Amino acid sequence: VVYVGEMHTSPHDHAIQLRVIDQLYKRDPSMVIGLEMVKRPYQKWLSDYVDARIDEATFLKKVEWRKRWGFNFEQSRPILEYARERGIPVVALNARDELTRAIAKGGIDGLSDDDKRALPEMDLTNEEHRQRIKDVFDGHGMGNASHGGMTFENFYAAQVTWDETMAHEVAREMRAEDAPKRTVALAGTGHLRKGLGIPMRAARRGIEPYAVVYPLLATPDEAAAVVDAQWGDYLWVM
Repeated sequence: VVYVGEMHTSPHDHAIQLRVIDQLYKRDPSMVIGLEMVKRPYQKWLSDYVDARIDEATFLKKVEWRKRWGFNFEQSRPILEYARERGIPVVALNARDELTRAIAKGGIDGLSDDDKRALPEMDLTNEEHRQRIKDVFDGHGMGNASHGGMTFENFYAAQVTWDETMAHEVAREMRAEDAPKRTVALAGTGHLRKGLGIPMRAARRGIEPYAVVYPLLATPDEAAAVVDAQWGDYLWVM
């Protein structure tokens, strides 16, 4: 699996994702592309779009792109068009919003029995990952009343649900009877940094080897700091 990160608002990062896909495809077309941007329940519409059974406007409406993702489709369009023109399968990786919101509000214990059964295998024990998410939680004041006063444990469980769901879907694709030789998974850098989000969880499911490509628009000093922190296997500096 090749994981390629992004800042969701960065056209530079999306351009690098496409370059990685293009070069890997030219070496060997046996691949599937995985997207954080589309939620699992909308796989049918994603496949219909890539297979040219529906147009772009219908696709965006059916997957509720604006509501459920919200970032500019202009940046993702070239990647999906590339897949569409070459017949590369594209899979939705992300958990549905209703599930992660329910967990953030009431924790896993507060879920219905059906939702609990729908959860992937969960690992909430990685201390380095937990501390990184705790820094985000504290830095954004998530526990304050203005954010609904959620607890860190519930917030963390929701974050892990995203990562575990995407890892589960990557593993499912790579274990399929007609599995491709590689998956290129596109996701926010926070889900990939140091392999602590999706990659290590997919590896726990036996999906190895993998590599993390970390795009970075930065000064040389900023890039050197990221190299020292070992955020990815490959740092693509712009």
